[in-house]
Amino acid sequence: MERKRRDFGDDYIGPVETDYKSKAVLDRQKIQYESINNWLYIGADSLDPSFAKIGITSGDLKSRSYSSARPSYFIFCAFKFKVLVSLEQMKEVEKRVLRDLDEVFVGDRLWHYESGKISECYMGINFKDLLCQVHFTLYDSFYDNFVAAGYEDYGIYLDCEFNSKVEDRKKYIEMILQAD
Repeated sequence: MERKRRDFGDDYIGPVETDYKSKAVLDRQKIQYESINNWLYIGADSLDPSFAKIGITSGDLKSRSYSSARPSYFIFCAFKFKVLVSLEQMKEVEKRVLRDLDEVFVGDRLWHYESGKISECYMGINFKDLLCQVHFTLYDSFYDNFVAAGYEDYGIYLDCEFNSKVEDRKKYIEMILQAD
């Protein structure tokens, strides 16, 4: 999965030249809009709907969207951290998400075979429930670290980039909506 850099555009018409506060807000929005880095993502398996992987990357999503060991793996969706969120903060968010998922999906987290260390992968889960739980944790505990979006007067969700292969993205957005 790849998110191409988007240009914010230079055609903003407003009091930018004379109002330094407006210019600062606009500059921050431009940086956020154009950024392709800093994500928390949910990976899936096209052959196994009970598999999911949670991860973060301070780079773009392209390097995380495939696995030579698991060719059916792909990034289902990703939540964009705000630009000023540090790598340490991103790691704390990931830890909290995994902890919350462990409380809901007890015993479903996988362990690395050779090292015996716990992984970021879950097997035997309901993927839709996992998506909703991840979004709820992010929304409820880390709202200020992510970009929020409104949805047709129905509610708010954390802006989420879906893989182009995911069909009916609207259905998934409606699942994760929070009342405003």
